[in-house]
Amino acid sequence: MKTILSILTVIFTVVSASAQTILIDFGGGANPTASPDANSNYWNNLVAPSNGTATLVSTTNATTGISVAVTDAFDNSGPSPYATLTGNASLGDLNIGTAISDYFYVTSSSIGNLTFSGLNATKTYTFTIFGTRNATETRTTSYSLIGGNSGNASLVVSGTNLGGAGINYNTGNLAVISSISPNGSNEILLTVSTASTYGYISALQIDVVPEPAVAVLVLGGMGALLVWRRSRHRARGGGHRAT
Repeated sequence: MKTILSILTVIFTVVSASAQTILIDFGGGANPTASPDANSNYWNNLVAPSNGTATLVSTTNATTGISVAVTDAFDNSGPSPYATLTGNASLGDLNIGTAISDYFYVTSSSIGNLTFSGLNATKTYTFTIFGTRNATETRTTSYSLIGGNSGNASLVVSGTNLGGAGINYNTGNLAVISSISPNGSNEILLTVSTASTYGYISALQIDVVPEPAVAVLVLGGMGALLVWRRSRHRARGGGHRAT
């Protein structure tokens, strides 16, 4: 039993070190998301829309080696006055009131750029983006990612009854861009833009996807464990003899 636990511990440690989740709250410094939150997750708060920077930690408060910087200024942060919004369970770990209620925003004549640095060239990254604004005007935000490859998605963030009767903001829709690899400088650029009057980014989840070698290690470890258990069973006379 001790051998089994040792093997499982090694596998769990390697996978945990490779697969990390990062949560970021965008908005003014008056309403940051506290850590740990109600789900015991740790957050990163980016509060300066023109030149904000942060060294990112994972949801377990582990150092990631990843940093983010505003490299093209957003127009501003908001809202003013501040009001806490309510999201749907479909937002998962992003569904924290202080995280989804504020934002950085751009206009139709501007863009906002976020550069993520210190990434691992052997891994890929999945970006899950939430944006919202309490307004009756229908506003759509576009998000594009450029690294070693690229991807894009868009999100309707506001509009009459968008979140249900009398709820004029996005409560549960997400923009998900998967399998983005870093460029040669180990960076990924996230651009926020809009063809509407305004575009928003409220909260972001980054999932670090382990490199294939880790998956092979996990499968190999499970296979070795299965072989070991079978050999132990046979050595104890647990096998059946044909008659």
